[in-house]
Amino acid sequence: MLLFLPLTGNGQKSAYESELLNMFDLESIDNLNIYEGTLANIHHIRMVLANMDSTIIGYYEYVESRSKFELEGSLVNGQYEVLETDDNDNISAHLIFKIDNGIILGDWKHIDHNMSHPINLKRVNNFKNKSICSKNNWTKVYRGEIDQVPIKLQLEKKLGKIDKANIILDGAEFDYSLDPIEKNIFLVDLSEMTSVYDKLFLEYRSDHICKLKLVKSNHEEILAKIPLVDELAFDCQEKADYNTRLELVYPVAKDPKFNEWFDKEIEAWSKKYRLEMKNLLTLELLDHPESRFKFVANGWVDIHHFSEQFISGLLSFQNNWKDTNIRKAFIFDRTNGEFLDSEDLFASNNIHEIIESFVERHKTEYPPFKEKMIRVWLQNQEFEYLSLSNNGLNLSTEFSTIFGSKTIFLPYSEVKDELSNKYQKILLEN
Repeated sequence: MLLFLPLTGNGQKSAYESELLNMFDLESIDNLNIYEGTLANIHHIRMVLANMDSTIIGYYEYVESRSKFELEGSLVNGQYEVLETDDNDNISAHLIFKIDNGIILGDWKHIDHNMSHPINLKRVNNFKNKSICSKNNWTKVYRGEIDQVPIKLQLEKKLGKIDKANIILDGAEFDYSLDPIEKNIFLVDLSEMTSVYDKLFLEYRSDHICKLKLVKSNHEEILAKIPLVDELAFDCQEKADYNTRLELVYPVAKDPKFNEWFDKEIEAWSKKYRLEMKNLLTLELLDHPESRFKFVANGWVDIHHFSEQFISGLLSFQNNWKDTNIRKAFIFDRTNGEFLDSEDLFASNNIHEIIESFVERHKTEYPPFKEKMIRVWLQNQEFEYLSLSNNGLNLSTEFSTIFGSKTIFLPYSEVKDELSNKYQKILLEN
């Protein structure tokens, strides 16, 4: 049975050393270090490790739940291969990682199932109680000029990975999924969208500047730096223990009304999921390797539009024990500090019929929906979730664990006569 020691305060290392001596029945320990970071890029964990010749021993805990696991392994081909052992002396997972300059990078892997999560920790002198969620999740907007034309760049980081970019270049808008070609450097292929430009290299930097290299179709290269002009922070609710994982990631703005709405939604679903997961656990499954992270619930926000005027997107909740998922679209007017619905945006009583007609046409015409299985699934989808994008409306489906979520884009120009007087000019010029 592992004892819990508070992981804050003075004399930490000596306290951990005493615990390891008792845990592994040893007289002395060399090279003891403490680390802090995340599992799955969201769950706050703390780790205590000590080297014993070719062996590494220690333990780690999930800060929110205080669930703790013993660790023991060795260095194999330049990386540590470590076994995670629970209170009942069951081996429940492998941890495979490297330690370089005080940084642990690697993976947690379930002992039996095809399940793994990244681990990322940093050596520290003292543990902190501060959440590191905001470092792993954000939306940032950059604006400037390149090749004497305006450019607006929106980058999204989710669960530790910069994975999306929205680019408006000389009035043309592009959405891209990102994979780094080097650390914090991304390549965007523009050739299919414009005949003038071929590629765009993006380099994210932490000093409020994004470096760009634009390659034109004639191979001319143009360099630019564009400044950060706006950003949206994110916060998390997370909890991981032996059997369950809960992760909820949501935006935090400067407007209290925006935050109050999200706090209410997140708190309600957090309580619901925690109760359901607790009720799902049986005595046969409780704290047995077969049930390690058996039940998972998560909530996330897709930001479709982020400007000086609006924040708009989709809030989604899902879990792995039910087929149904919950979604809520939102449009927040930053200028007036209020959430909007379709009646605020449109003056026409026929707007719902216009949208339905547009959706029905595009269910069969839209190129991404040509695959037969997607078309069959879409027949029962209503594209009922309405959010804003830069130049039109996003009409989104429910979230499917098989197909994901599908979106039809409705340009503002198609419904300009139906827009309310209050928002017509703002949306058409946005």
